Amino acid sequence: MNYFFDSGALVKLYHLELGSPRIEAAFHEADRRIIISRLTGAELHSALSLKIRTGRFAIAEAALLRTRFLAGAIVVVAMNESHYSTAENLIVRYGGRIALRTLDALQLAVALDTNRRAGLDAFMVADLALAEVARAEGLVVINPTRSEQVAAACDATSSTRPQSPPSVTFRLTDTPPSVQNPQTIAPQK
Repeated sequence: MNYFFDSGALVKLYHLELGSPRIEAAFHEADRRIIISRLTGAELHSALSLKIRTGRFAIAEAALLRTRFLAGAIVVVAMNESHYSTAENLIVRYGGRIALRTLDALQLAVALDTNRRAGLDAFMVADLALAEVARAEGLVVINPTRSEQVAAACDATSSTRPQSPPSVTFRLTDTPPSVQNPQTIAPQK
């Protein structure tokens, strides 16, 4: 399975909240590939910093989670000029009726490009507006917070943090991973 994660969904792996069990399950699936945009790294660090400022995490806890993120099983897709153009077009097309934020439009632009070039099985997203636009653009969307089973699983969990995510490699690529070939696909000219 090829999953593209938005920042709001990915942070659930590092902090137990509604939707965390579904995210953990995706990370533990056999033959899965977790894909994020380069933007997600910055957004995850921002989210962890917010949790420090609001007292949800101590600085040491956030540092440990940052280390786990950098050691995670994630393929990172670098952003390029076409992603910004696509994001602008998405905002123009949907922004008048759906509250699509700039960074969400950029995330979606990378997800759409990854889907077109390498194929995605699902876009993991916790933001309702982003999910709506992603569906309108033809992506299969999994919102880990929108299931009664997810809510029940979170209620049944007694710990305050999920288990450590599986650790493999973290790499930065200019292109999405190829489904047929574990190497990256060549950039388009």
